[in-house]
Amino acid sequence: MRHSGPYLSEYITTIVSAVVSFAVPAACMGAVALWRTRRFEDGNAAVGFVSFRFVPALLTCPPYPCFALHMGSRQGKNAWTRLTQEQLIGLGYALATSTLFNSLLKIFIGSLRPHFLTICNPVNPPPFPGRGLMRTWYTPGQVCTRPAGKVKEAQMSFPSGHASAAFAGFGFLALWINARWKVLADGGRFRDHDGTRASAALASGGEVMPQRVHHWKFVLFVTPLCIAFLIAGSKVRDGWHHPVDVVFGALVGTLFAHWAYRMVYRSVYDWRTNHIPMVEAREEGGKIE
Repeated sequence: MRHSGPYLSEYITTIVSAVVSFAVPAACMGAVALWRTRRFEDGNAAVGFVSFRFVPALLTCPPYPCFALHMGSRQGKNAWTRLTQEQLIGLGYALATSTLFNSLLKIFIGSLRPHFLTICNPVNPPPFPGRGLMRTWYTPGQVCTRPAGKVKEAQMSFPSGHASAAFAGFGFLALWINARWKVLADGGRFRDHDGTRASAALASGGEVMPQRVHHWKFVLFVTPLCIAFLIAGSKVRDGWHHPVDVVFGALVGTLFAHWAYRMVYRSVYDWRTNHIPMVEAREEGGKIE
């Protein structure tokens, strides 16, 4: 039967999934932004935090807190200190909003987990007639013998929260990697499409010379997606979700990853602007075309 599978321990628990889906993309984007591109705007817009002094914002759904960051500057107020107001953006948007959306679907729709009958342990046969024309329909509260809390949790299979969080976090990271290394574009680094070289080319009516995309960049781009697939697929393997739960959760996470990325960067797939944070665009007075 579809809902009579054995109860197995989770391969990846909810806490581990939450921490990995937030911490790994945040660490990757923060490290690249601060050490490779030397642009704090990239890391701040993407991660929504970074500093050596963390102040919890407490404005998102746990376990995805967003952190405000204060970074001192020897020159006083500069781009780093002005960007401390840019909280709850990027990765925090994707994870917090997809988690909220996913939780509402679980509460108001839900479905039976593959191991529901094992958790329910129903009375068989029931000592009283059921509902419906044939008197064979029973509610979990009528026939289940296990604690009500566990029975309720076993009815929250749809959609998969692990898949939603994984594709929201690692999907956002994949979009960010694409913008940094222009995987789905003409190749090259984002510096080749920004700054003096790109400005001179575009001002003269020309374009930046396209480059062949190296294979290692493509591998780098799909690695976060592979991790997301592994996290999501583990919920089918351990019998906690049906395949449709995982697929829908992945779609929810992917959708919110795209929306969140567009909220903090000028575009998602346009190679000319998908590496430019909205903060920088506002400071330039919207002159970027």
